[in-house]
Amino acid sequence: MSRKLQSGFVSSRRPGEAFSAFLHDADNIEMDVDGSVSAGPPLYRHTVPAGEVHFMYHLTIHLLDGTVNLDQFGAIGTLSEGVLLGFYNSDDELVLDPTGGHPIVDLSDFSFFTGIFLDKTVGNVDDIFISSWHLPDTYGGPVRMEPGDYLQLTIQDDLTELTEFHIFVHGSKIVNSS
Repeated sequence: MSRKLQSGFVSSRRPGEAFSAFLHDADNIEMDVDGSVSAGPPLYRHTVPAGEVHFMYHLTIHLLDGTVNLDQFGAIGTLSEGVLLGFYNSDDELVLDPTGGHPIVDLSDFSFFTGIFLDKTVGNVDDIFISSWHLPDTYGGPVRMEPGDYLQLTIQDDLTELTEFHIFVHGSKIVNSS
């Protein structure tokens, strides 16, 4: 039986203890990788461990590159295949798709679901792009994720020219003590 992720108002207080985590592959948080390789696109995830329930409140998308323009993906230009962001249940079913199946091909595409953009020069070297997504503003409350559920970014283009690219998640968790 397929299970949907739940969102909505939980309480006036955040349940459990706070957590923060980077999306990552096996052991790497750096997402400036080549997603056009034939071995399949790199997948970066935050997976809820067994015995825990996570309430996802906030995502921060951070990109650092020589030039940052909203009509490009860093200095790369517009991506051909882009990146995909989605929430999946423990049965690997996509249950929450913030872009409606459309890949993110330039930085302005993050505006479909995020509300804050900062684009500024850091010293004389790189520009920085920070996009902040407060999930309760979009879904009426935090996104509740059960053990085995995950948030995933799929990279489908070559992003090796970027200086840095990360996604950081914030929320609260309840740990089952049994």
